[in-house]
Amino acid sequence: MHFTHFLPTAALLALAAARNQEVSVGKNGLTFEPNNIVASPGDTLTFKFYPRAHSVVQSDFQNACQPIENGFNSNIIPVPEGVGDTVFVLQVNDTRPIWIYCSQAKHCQAGMVAVVNQAPGPNSLEAYAAAAKNVPAAGVPTVVQGGVLEAASAAPTPGATPGVSNAAAAETAAYGFAGVAALAASLWGF
Repeated sequence: MHFTHFLPTAALLALAAARNQEVSVGKNGLTFEPNNIVASPGDTLTFKFYPRAHSVVQSDFQNACQPIENGFNSNIIPVPEGVGDTVFVLQVNDTRPIWIYCSQAKHCQAGMVAVVNQAPGPNSLEAYAAAAKNVPAAGVPTVVQGGVLEAASAAPTPGATPGVSNAAAAETAAYGFAGVAALAASLWGF
């Protein structure tokens, strides 16, 4: 058995299982849609912006509407009408809860909040939104970090595999994991 081939095969299988989820920011008012997201490690989230101006900022449960150190931030993205031509793309690295808010004006206090991988228990999206109502001013970070701003036309298609062309993703889906494993075996000779 050649253990040197295990890591590339495992990486290929993980990549085949990763997917992209689209999140609308401000499409129907002061909302993230969906606002309670379930994502696996390796998945990407593509935030699409709608009028007028919104942001995607990482917080923690204990400090609603305040940025965390080294957390992600898209900055405020102005969109005059329709859907913006810029998206913010994040990769999910683990299954720990990720708290998100919009830093524009009093959007966070008005309930423009979201969570990725909400854990069972009292730290719920509803509890976070309730705490946000009492925050005097949302923190407004100024450095884009933790994700990538890119042209909407370059963003991954929802459900697509991050880092893989749509054609390659379609081929992977057609063959499933068994096909990916067989492909890996043929490529790496085991």
